[in-house]
Amino acid sequence: MQDDEKVISNLVAAINDDSLSQWRNVLMNESSKPELLNQFVETLIDDMTESGLERSFAVSNAMRCFERISEWSESISCILMAHLWRHASTQSGLHDICDAIVLWLTNCKSTELGIHLRYLAASSTDEAVRQHFRHSVDCHTS
Repeated sequence: MQDDEKVISNLVAAINDDSLSQWRNVLMNESSKPELLNQFVETLIDDMTESGLERSFAVSNAMRCFERISEWSESISCILMAHLWRHASTQSGLHDICDAIVLWLTNCKSTELGIHLRYLAASSTDEAVRQHFRHSVDCHTS
């Protein structure tokens, strides 16, 4: 767990320094760990809000970062967006981000994304979120 916390901390720092491309290999290696990437997205948003951003702006900033990641890995980008969707869906005024995430996920057919969608569908305590991700899994596999 200590190693995971260090990875998360380093990834958050890289996003804040706009140097995430240097962490490409780490993200590629960790893409099979839904729990770790889920925690990374939560920590990133928390870090941004603790720095003074409103939560909705933190979610928007995270989305822009994840879209930039698509320049070198659509799969990693979409995986992170999938984990971001839950945060965007709880903020009023962020329907455009939720819709954008759905479009990205619909067009990405990576196996790793399917793993994360199934994890998100199974791990949510909110029935609406579970249904959303179950539908995403169905769309991803069809």
